[in-house]
Amino acid sequence: MDQELKAMLESIQDELKSVKENQETFAREVNLRFDSVDNRLNVVDNRLNVMDDRFDVMDNRFNAMDDRFDAMDNRFNVMDDRFDAMDGKLDGIKSQLDRIEAESNDDIVALLESISGKIEALATKEDVEYLAGRVGKTELEIDRLKRAK
Repeated sequence: MDQELKAMLESIQDELKSVKENQETFAREVNLRFDSVDNRLNVVDNRLNVMDDRFDVMDNRFNAMDDRFDAMDNRFNVMDDRFDAMDGKLDGIKSQLDRIEAESNDDIVALLESISGKIEALATKEDVEYLAGRVGKTELEIDRLKRAK
């Protein structure tokens, strides 16, 4: 029996040795696969870091563009304010011109009435008759010259 037990024990030891070798081989393969997965994850992590850097650059560019658009908006707001002020000034000028136009018509009518009154006051009946006679003599001389040719 001792021999049988010894043989069994050796057989068990051989199998345990084989199991241990298989276990070590399996552990090495698992470690290799985990190392491969780690390497892949490191590559992915590096790529993500590169992408993050690129996104940061893009964010900076977009922020710069936003700043420029804000500056343009401010300039347009200033221009709008200036145009509004100019519109107000032009409306004031237009209303002044309308007033001047209305007042100038009244001034012209008053001036014409004044001139008419002065002409009537200065021109006497004798002056009118004298001028009519002179015009008549001039027309008679023109008529004679026309016939003489």
